[in-house]
Formats: sequence, structure tokens, C-alpha cells
Amino acid sequence: MAQERKSQKNNLVVSAGDVVGGGTGNVERQKAEFAFAALSKMGYDAVALGEYEFFHGLDFLETQIQKYPFFVCTNVVWADTGKPIANPVIYRTYRLDAAPGRPARAITVAIVGVLSDALTASIENVVNESPRRISILDPFEETRKVVEAARKKAQLVIALAHMEDKQANEMALQVPGIDIIILGHGFVRRITEPRKVNSTLLVGESNQGKFIAQLILAVDSKGKVEAATGTSIPMDEAIADNPEIAKMLNEAKEKWAPPSPPKPASGQASTAAPAGK
Repeated sequence: MAQERKSQKNNLVVSAGDVVGGGTGNVERQKAEFAFAALSKMGYDAVALGEYEFFHGLDFLETQIQKYPFFVCTNVVWADTGKPIANPVIYRTYRLDAAPGRPARAITVAIVGVLSDALTASIENVVNESPRRISILDPFEETRKVVEAARKKAQLVIALAHMEDKQANEMALQVPGIDIIILGHGFVRRITEPRKVNSTLLVGESNQGKFIAQLILAVDSKGKVEAATGTSIPMDEAIADNPEIAKMLNEAKEKWAPPSPPKPASGQASTAAPAGK
């Protein structure tokens, strides 16, 4: 990402959710804390909520949401207040340089996050002991309302959709005003080249950060996408480690490592039973 920021003036870095593992326990919670801190250090603009973000309880998630402003979720609200648990929409404004026959101009992008209601049961199973309750509202209805309002401020609308491919297709058909849907959930089918459904582009990548999907857009002054090119970037040894993130990871791994077994007392030797005895 650092390399792309040097070569591309205007960048938007997002995730469609499940940036943490699905395990529970203290070590897994520490890993989640590290993941969110690393995303912040890397300059992510928006991160949607997936079901795994709920696996350490609502108190933990609420603390992370308050700490990092990149979380976005349109259709999950606190049951007692009806207020969204995270930003329902995030805005970013970019200055586009002049081009032949086109003056310099600014464009505002709205990013919404959508969580599939099909994940309600799996999320409720892990947050049922939390003192506060949440409600996962109809993703299409809530997204439709937020997109309609966002269109008054933004020329381009992007939805980070944590759902299966089929449901995302339906959202493209039923919710007007979305320019791009970025898919994320489980082993989502890779869509390197953007696929068009109605007037909406769909793009997705593999899980576990094995690949990064890069979408290069050319837009007009009204935010209409004139051209879109997708590229799949493998996260392999060819990508140099970021020194700051590598240092953070090494320090974190020391905390995650299991404690060493106690050494034998002085004068005693440790023994092991012969195989088969």
C-alpha cells in the first residue's frame, strides 16, 4: 500500500470485514487488538463489520469502535437506543487534477458498510451474555435509506458488503445509487475484474489477506465511473514488510507465545518415558 500511495495520488483503502480470526479467548482477543491497531497504522479509510468482529463480545467491540474511526456499518444498531453501533457512512473528498478538456475538480466518496442478516444467529450466539443487545436490521432497506441521504453529499457511493455473492447481486438490483460493491465474507468468490449488475460494479477478493484487490477508477466530474480496471496483488515474499508493522507484530507475538515450561530444579534431570512404555 505504501508503494501504491507513492504512485497514485488519490487512494481509498477499505476492508469488507472479518479482519480478525474467528477464535475466542484472551490470546485471540489480543490478536484482534493488534489487527485493528495495524489497520489504523496502515491508514485504512473504512472497515466494515463482519461476524468475526463480534466474537469477543459487544463491550470489546464497542471499545474498538470508539478507538478507531474507520469502522462503518449501516444496518446494526443498539437495541435500546436504535442508534448505529458504528459510523453508518464515511465520507472522503479527493482533488482530481485537470485533464485535457476537463478542469481540476473535487469529488466526494461515500462508503457504507452492510452486514448480512443471514449472520444474525451466529452473531447472537457469541454476544448473548453482553448486557446490551443489538439488532441487525434488513440490509437492503437500511442501505437504501443511507445511500439516498449520502447521494446528497457524495458523487460516488461504495458499499462494503459482508455477505455472500448472491445476496450482493440482489442488493445491486434492489438498492439504487450504489456505484461499487466490494464483497467480503468467508471464502467469497474472487472477482478480480469488476462485474456489472445493473449500473453497479461488483468486486471481491480471497480471504485471509492472501490477495489484495486493487480497483483503479476513472470518474467524471459528476462521479460517474467512466472506466474500471481490477488487479489482484498476491501478498507474498515479493511484498516487502513495513518496518513499523513488522516491529509491532514481533512485539505482539512475544505476548501471544505460551509460557515456557519450568526448568528442572538444580541437580535434577528431566526424563522422558521410552516409546511404547
